[in-house]
Amino acid sequence: MRKITVLSTLVGNKQITTDATTFEQLHNDLIKMGLEIGSYKFVVGQTSTTLELPTAVLPTSDFTLVVTPLKTKAGASYQEMKTFVKQARENALNNDDSDVLEIINGYGNYTQLSTQAMTELYDELMEYFEEVELLEMDDEDDCICDEIARLQERVTALEILNNVVTPENEDEFYAAKQAEVQNVINQLD
Repeated sequence: MRKITVLSTLVGNKQITTDATTFEQLHNDLIKMGLEIGSYKFVVGQTSTTLELPTAVLPTSDFTLVVTPLKTKAGASYQEMKTFVKQARENALNNDDSDVLEIINGYGNYTQLSTQAMTELYDELMEYFEEVELLEMDDEDDCICDEIARLQERVTALEILNNVVTPENEDEFYAAKQAEVQNVINQLD
């Protein structure tokens, strides 16, 4: 048995006592903490080794596991993509849009997709929306969106300063907290 210190902005600083030898064997303990495996990056602090594969071998002695939000190739987090798919599905149901429903249903239960499958679904929906020009805006819409974006940036900065996490600011919040965690790790070395 060894102690694993989990450093995460989501769950704080927690310890697990385990005899797990692979990353897969550690999954249940992490999930119990509220850490969705496909949504986070898991790095062994002492070696900077990223644990990605279920068969990844864990260090044999006590170690620190640094947990940070995962950004996908699509540029959106898993949760952002999932929210987008949910909204697209709801809109498709309300507007009888069988094309969008067919795309989403082709992936099965979207709430339980792997990160890779969610990224593929997200990309396919984005392609579809761009093709049917649902995402294009005119100049007036661009001006309004720019102003909204500036205001949202100010709100996000204030929320982060006050340690408030929302779905809209979670990536920026976790990036700021990740920097804090890295400082703590550097001090431990």
